[in-house]
Amino acid sequence: MSDAFEEIFAFSSVKKNIYLTKLQEIQAQENQNQMDVENDDDFIYLGDCFNKQWPDFTHSQYSYPRKITIKYEYDKNELRNMLCSTFEKKKVSITQRIQKFEDEYKQWEKLNQKEPEPNVYFGRILKFEKVYENQSDTQSTQKLSNSKQAIYLDFKEDQIPKKLNLSNIENEGAYLYPGKIVGVVINQSTDKELEINKFLQVYPDDLSIQEEPSNFKNYQLQQRQDSIVMVIAAGPFEKEGKFGYKGLFNLVEKIKKKQISCDILMLLGPILDVQNQENLDKYNFEYEEFLELILQAIIEELPKVQVILVNSTKEINTFHPVPQPPLNIKVEQQKKKVQVENLMLVGNPCILQIEDMTIGIINEEVISEINSGSEKIGVQKLNKIESALKQIIEQRSFVPINPTKFPCDLSKQELLDFDQCPDVIITPSHFTQSAKLIDQTVFINPQFFQPAQQYAILTFNGNNELDVISRKIRVDFGKL
Repeated sequence: MSDAFEEIFAFSSVKKNIYLTKLQEIQAQENQNQMDVENDDDFIYLGDCFNKQWPDFTHSQYSYPRKITIKYEYDKNELRNMLCSTFEKKKVSITQRIQKFEDEYKQWEKLNQKEPEPNVYFGRILKFEKVYENQSDTQSTQKLSNSKQAIYLDFKEDQIPKKLNLSNIENEGAYLYPGKIVGVVINQSTDKELEINKFLQVYPDDLSIQEEPSNFKNYQLQQRQDSIVMVIAAGPFEKEGKFGYKGLFNLVEKIKKKQISCDILMLLGPILDVQNQENLDKYNFEYEEFLELILQAIIEELPKVQVILVNSTKEINTFHPVPQPPLNIKVEQQKKKVQVENLMLVGNPCILQIEDMTIGIINEEVISEINSGSEKIGVQKLNKIESALKQIIEQRSFVPINPTKFPCDLSKQELLDFDQCPDVIITPSHFTQSAKLIDQTVFINPQFFQPAQQYAILTFNGNNELDVISRKIRVDFGKL
């Protein structure tokens, strides 16, 4: 058997497998096609720890002693909706988003006993060269790549978008990008233009929530038995042109030997990367079968660890754009031939409830897209990454930008939005590993596992008197 496949089979307890014969048949071919890829680990820097003053259990020899409660609600009937997409459905979805934004602002205005703003418009930001009366929304919308492009506001009613005149804006400005839903107060309006006075803020910044010092003391005394440790790794898990998953199985081995503490192993796909398809196509086996084999090997080695696999648009075994259902595969126990219990397949995006903590996951480079497609209006200084992260909260959407480079069906906007902000949002990007607190939500960027074999570790300390979930969380970053 080739060295690449021995990395899986020699490590895994799955010794006798129906795929073994297939792998032996391609031994000679695999040996002839080994490639060396330059390793750029020296250029990788680990992110800073989040809440590093709290107890570090990342290398503890103990595990969470009780069964972890994980809730993931997914309606299988939604699959029918995922396969149905029309321009009219997209138009209705946009109208609903604008109406929801308007309703929430008016509710916030009423709760805070604010006087209603006069001359208010609600709509969606568009950026393009010129609007023609017979030009569709899809034809006219373009990603901002040229400073000469103008900013327009699209309305929920059937009317031509109007250009925004920002020359007399009063407040510090705004952070705008294609697809953002906004409310604006105008000075005056013409048939083709709106002169903007200011942008409305629907979700004001949360004030820092203070805790009693005694609660912090209880937190410092937190025990490992009260803490859930989750290792987060985002694919691809193999370098392009290579095969064998040595890094992934090294991570699994360290968890097995308790060199890395882990109660939950969250893997964000792809496992079988579409960019590596040419390499995979050389071998005589089905993608789905080999994916099942990899997962089976992991499950066999980590029987007491809950494994969560998040779908990806780069996964060979899937064809859905975002929003994606969970992968449709069946992983059985090798001896009992029954479905494994410690593997959970989830969609992209998704929200999980783990004990008292809610975790939102969007397995796409949304932050990079918002960052590159945005335009700052005004003189205020902004941290570009934090501003991009904040848009997910402000827009209450995992994908607030439109259009996107990654495959995304925005006619299914209801599956991309959320009403209550999760306590944690995980979204990988090529930016440096980081954990940032934005309005009481902890954003985690674990970076991509390859080429430097990086990962993040989230520790949730549930048994204490702190009311704010973000204060119960510690985030560390590691590299094999």
